[in-house]
Amino acid sequence: MNKSMLQDLCHQQNWPKPSYTTTKHDLDHCSPFTASVVVNGLSFTTGPYFFRSPKEACNFVARQALEHFTQSSKLAQMYQSQVYAKKQDLVLPEYAKKRKMQL
Repeated sequence: MNKSMLQDLCHQQNWPKPSYTTTKHDLDHCSPFTASVVVNGLSFTTGPYFFRSPKEACNFVARQALEHFTQSSKLAQMYQSQVYAKKQDLVLPEYAKKRKMQL
């Protein structure tokens, strides 16, 4: 779920698709996974946490990236209103970027 939401956010912002990397760690008692994702030039990792599957690890880093990019209240409002409109089959809100005119 987090991966698809992150991909939707990237699409809405006209950013490249997220790029995921998973690593399998061979330990004596298990084979845990870590992951990282690069979004719009920023990298997010699982840090010291290990996961039972690559899917769990990727979802964790996707959630970290989503939380980072939605911290900005304006971006969060825009994203949340678009998600709500999409779920309710409403017309998606459109946003225009203001440009300063140079004389």
